[in-house]
Amino acid sequence: ISAPIFVSPADDLAAVSFEELLGYLRYFATNTRLRTLSDTTPEARAGAWGTFLRATDPSPTTPEHEGLREYFSRLAVANARFRGEDVPGWLSDRGMVYSTLGEPDRIIEPRAGEERSRGRAQVWEYTHHRLQLVFEEQEGTRRWRLTPSSDAEFRAVAERVKR
Repeated sequence: ISAPIFVSPADDLAAVSFEELLGYLRYFATNTRLRTLSDTTPEARAGAWGTFLRATDPSPTTPEHEGLREYFSRLAVANARFRGEDVPGWLSDRGMVYSTLGEPDRIIEPRAGEERSRGRAQVWEYTHHRLQLVFEEQEGTRRWRLTPSSDAEFRAVAERVKR
């Protein structure tokens, strides 16, 4: 028997397919784990999903998966904070970083006169990861992008966090 299912991991997120659900998990789990789930036959998905949950649960002795609860909460916050960038907030650069690493320890915004020659910038500091990420507002838009060097640094830290 086949039955349609509707999954809502957070109030403003909905998945109507298994692939959509896996898409929401892109900042939570490694590509290898997601590929394993994606490549699993529909008949074996329940077992593969159980294995995935056990492998990623930070507190396996509790009935709730705190890691997923916190992650989907961060996605919801990212959607609320980073709207207006032509993509859902969690898919923007700032939303991606926030969804993966959480609230930065400090956000630095240069004052007028201190601004970079290319426009507005924000620096997000994550002391635990010894990470400083620079976002620049693209000229003429409200879209903030990680600088190339910050993007590379973030991706390296994100891979460690997702393991």
